[in-house]
Amino acid sequence: MGQVQLSPICNGYQVYSEEPEGDKFTLHSVHLNGVSLSGSGPNKSMSSDYISIIQNLTEDSHFFGIYDGFDPYNTGKDAAQAVSNYLKTYLETNKAKIAHLRTDKEVEVFFKQALNYAEEKLGDSYTLSGTCCIFALIIKNKIHVANLGTSRAVLCRSTPRFCQTIHLSRDNKPSFQDEGNRIIQSGGKIRKLFKDGEFVGEERIWMDQDGPGITATRGLGGFKLKKIGLISDPEIEHFDLLHLDKFILMASDGVWDVIDSEEAIRFIESQPNKENAATLLAEEAKRRWNNPNRLRNGVYVSDNPNATTLQDIDDISVITAFLTFSMNEERPKRTPRKLHQAQ
Repeated sequence: MGQVQLSPICNGYQVYSEEPEGDKFTLHSVHLNGVSLSGSGPNKSMSSDYISIIQNLTEDSHFFGIYDGFDPYNTGKDAAQAVSNYLKTYLETNKAKIAHLRTDKEVEVFFKQALNYAEEKLGDSYTLSGTCCIFALIIKNKIHVANLGTSRAVLCRSTPRFCQTIHLSRDNKPSFQDEGNRIIQSGGKIRKLFKDGEFVGEERIWMDQDGPGITATRGLGGFKLKKIGLISDPEIEHFDLLHLDKFILMASDGVWDVIDSEEAIRFIESQPNKENAATLLAEEAKRRWNNPNRLRNGVYVSDNPNATTLQDIDDISVITAFLTFSMNEERPKRTPRKLHQAQ
């Protein structure tokens, strides 16, 4: 087994990882499942979440992503669906390019080209509305993750000594100093939602007192919000996948507002039927949003600080990617010949 070593701090967590064991194991298969549940609320008519799964995009690559629309007028769903379709089209028409991606830098360039294409296709009609998105591309034994917003991807790595929860992305929220500083320096404001005489939930970004009040600091669209520091430059991470890695969990903030990463990983790992593990996690998150025993003065305090009334339930999307590895065939060791000294 490889030697345990410290890996970089991601999303506020220090994680441990095993050194890769050369090329002894190859990622054999990726089994993807996803679900999206519509939330509810006084101003909500339909879900603004969309999921995208492309199994076997190329011979040795897989793609999956979540798009979470934001808006003050319930039009973010259109932006989320549009970006999902634009990115899928871009991927399908560039399969040959994907098959020849070799380095992390090449993947980063490709991701940014794809996102620029999607945002250009949106046009300038999405002034205050837009969409957050997170997506992952698995190529052979490596996963590349691009994030814009408040969805999150985590990895379950199992070792004989402990089970790790490894964050593959960082939430783009104003509570992070670098993100918040950019909003303030651009003239934006950061504060919580003011409801019934008190501030509730998470910090949000505002142009003025009327809006838009979103929790994300990065996203596509929302062109007026660019003036206050909303950017469409993704945070991109690259990770080697080891034979110790069991599954990847990707979810929208409808999950993370009520269930933390470690608990979500344990929940998925404990499910005997992996086919419906994503659905069960989504249903558990929705149950927690709608649990009156966790309310105080009409505000969810512990599980979901973003809810402002009993009727407020965020859209919930979950994707699971279960990984199977196979051991490479070892080449037979060459027996050294005995050299005879010339007589």
